[in-house]
Amino acid sequence: KNIFINNGVVHFELATVILNDKNEPIPQVSGGLIMSLNGLVNLHDQVNSIVKKMVADGILQANNLENAQS
Repeated sequence: KNIFINNGVVHFELATVILNDKNEPIPQVSGGLIMSLNGLVNLHDQVNSIVKKMVADGILQANNLENAQS
């Protein structure tokens, strides 16, 4: 998996997608992001607020969000 938790610290592996000789996408690990569980929860709250504002402003449509989550 690309996300794991160890001793209350969340580790995200970040990837870059490159194309091989056959134009097929190949993901390669390019870095990482590490944060506390509390930081992850705060980030989640902030992202939810941004998404709700974008829906309210007409930038995103709520039905697109429902389809993306399934």
